[in-house]
Amino acid sequence: FVRAGIDLGDRLWMEFGLLALVVGMALVAATVRRGGGVTAIVTVPTGLMVINGQLDGLVVLGLGLACFLWERSRFAAGLALTLCVAKPQLVLPVAATLVLARDLRALLGGVVGVGGLTGLVVAVHPAWLLEWPCFVVHSAGVLGYELGLTGIVLRGSEPAALRLPLTALTLLAGLGLVLWLAWRRREDPRRAAAILVAGGVLVSPHVLGADMVLLAFALLLAGRASAWHWIALSVLSLAAAVTHASQVSSALGLGLVALVLWLLACES
Repeated sequence: FVRAGIDLGDRLWMEFGLLALVVGMALVAATVRRGGGVTAIVTVPTGLMVINGQLDGLVVLGLGLACFLWERSRFAAGLALTLCVAKPQLVLPVAATLVLARDLRALLGGVVGVGGLTGLVVAVHPAWLLEWPCFVVHSAGVLGYELGLTGIVLRGSEPAALRLPLTALTLLAGLGLVLWLAWRRREDPRRAAAILVAGGVLVSPHVLGADMVLLAFALLLAGRASAWHWIALSVLSLAAAVTHASQVSSALGLGLVALVLWLLACES
């Protein structure tokens, strides 16, 4: 994409991300009786993802492939989840569930996939191993903190000395809540998996408006969304994007995540 130039390369990258998202959604929509694949794709978060050239399409593709392959091959499903390393902070509940469930085949697939991707990146750009820690510990900018619960604590905690421990406690508490909600719906695997996906947005320390495509994926996976839910997803996502970096966007972002989790976990 870089070698294609700024203009053509950017367009190809946006189209690649959109294609990945469409395939991931389609894989799940094919197994949902109520359908809704097209509705899940044509939402405001998808537009935000494409415009900003974000990597959420790869995460959706990885999750969609994992859902499609889960009953066929746990190893292949774990391998597919490797695509989620594009934005690993968004799939913390999914990763925690695999570890706690001690699903060795899926975990082995994930380890093999991550090892393969790491080897490929190092072969192309050997200095990446030294650069990567710097990318992890430094912020990418001022945006992305106000839409997720953990990010709000990370950005706004005072005094600064308490910021890291409070952020860690918030992340662990949110992760525990999401895992508990999914466990309560364990009799419905699709619904439990959808809670884990949506919960990843809640506990992530860095959430952008484009990351709300995971909420669309969760609603599609559970097969429980009505027209009003899709409208609320787009309207609240757009409002949060317009009022970014403010208390209003924080309320809108958390409200949207809470609405989706309530629909998935509490509605009969």
